[in-house]
Amino acid sequence: MDVSRPYSAVTSSVEASVLIALARIEEPITGRRVAAIVDRGSQSAVNTALGKLADQGIVRRQESASAYLYEINRDHLAFGAVSALASMRSELISRLKERLREWGESGVGPRFACMFGSAARGDGDIDSDVDIFLLRPSAVADDDDAWVHATEDLRLYIENLTGNSANLIEVSEIDLCSVLEKPLGKEIIRDQVLLFGSQRLTPTSP
Repeated sequence: MDVSRPYSAVTSSVEASVLIALARIEEPITGRRVAAIVDRGSQSAVNTALGKLADQGIVRRQESASAYLYEINRDHLAFGAVSALASMRSELISRLKERLREWGESGVGPRFACMFGSAARGDGDIDSDVDIFLLRPSAVADDDDAWVHATEDLRLYIENLTGNSANLIEVSEIDLCSVLEKPLGKEIIRDQVLLFGSQRLTPTSP
């Protein structure tokens, strides 16, 4: 899937982008602001999409002093589907957290896990990997059968959820400090979306 626009796995129309934008905003906004948020298609294309959606009733349109204001109709039968599309990224994070929680309780799970890179930032595309950082307990060898099996399961799980390749970066606890000093470590600290662990990584993490 396109990690910057996950909903495009289902539809890539301007209308879909407009609906997703409106679903994330609580107050009525102008068509100009909608176009700025959507960041795709011309102002004319966004205005046309807004008109079609208003005709369908999924978008409410009201006239103000100088422009029309638009908001999504949360009572519409189609809103549930729009809401699900709008929350695909958060649903991915939620499912990964649950998967890693279950793994962490198994006794050979990671001490810490986070998503980083373009999937974490939301600025990649359909060819982007889903990058995951795993902190392996020092007592668990990198070739431990249970660990290897669990990481492969996680890789396949991510690929089934998204269609994207999963890039798993594994680091032992004893090597963490040296890794965090490298460019990769700085990227992980900057982008991290916490999936498992008690706190986020910092440059001074032990």
